[in-house]
Amino acid sequence: MHWRFDPLFSLTVYHTRYTSPDPDTGESPRRAPDFTFEPTRATATRLLRLGWVFKPQTGTFTVYGEKVFESNGTAVLRGRPAPGEGFTFLLRLNNAALLNETKPYVLDSYPIIVPNTNLPEFSGRARLLYFDNRTPTALPGGELRLTPGTVDEQQLGSKAPAFFDFVNLKPGATALQVTALAPAGPTQTFPITPGMRSLKIDLPENGYTFGQAGAGFSETIFLSNETLTGNTLGVVRIFEPGGGAWDDPLRRYQIIFEKV
Repeated sequence: MHWRFDPLFSLTVYHTRYTSPDPDTGESPRRAPDFTFEPTRATATRLLRLGWVFKPQTGTFTVYGEKVFESNGTAVLRGRPAPGEGFTFLLRLNNAALLNETKPYVLDSYPIIVPNTNLPEFSGRARLLYFDNRTPTALPGGELRLTPGTVDEQQLGSKAPAFFDFVNLKPGATALQVTALAPAGPTQTFPITPGMRSLKIDLPENGYTFGQAGAGFSETIFLSNETLTGNTLGVVRIFEPGGGAWDDPLRRYQIIFEKV
């Protein structure tokens, strides 16, 4: 019997601004050097508890799990997450000027920058992008994109504390239907009575769809008590793929931003 750390999943961010191969490695497409990843404090604690290792590099990261190998060659993860347990990683942009040439923040307008005025409204304390791996798009070569195409308005949401007052009630709304963005995520209903101005929401850390029945309005909100710094562009939630796939070969996820 022996043990080793095997890669479980990785995530790489690309930007179509970078069309030439990486000058150091020759990699093409090259990883976007403006982006970095970091686990939230809660996720870092869980990774440590599981004996998993987070290894960041420019524009990418890989999570490794400790596996025990029996004499017959079978391997078992020494630590396993609870069913439905998600891991949260912060996507940071260390070059804010890049947003001036990135969809969906600006529109095709060269040489004049035109902000996108059609971005969805948000109810939280900060606008961010939300990604998860529940329904990735398979790509040639085995990589999995977290979005159907390049990043667009559909990934935009907002961040709020795990306990907060939801005040963005729309005229005619009769209930707030909150669905957890997790495998088989449950839906909870909060009635809205006439004259109500806010609803107290107390839910665990996760992404949620907040839909207002009767008003035809919904939005994505990520709830967490994590303090976000100004360079936090989004969050990524990674759940176990179906079929006990933590034991399968490396899952290579990607996000790609489009240059205006």
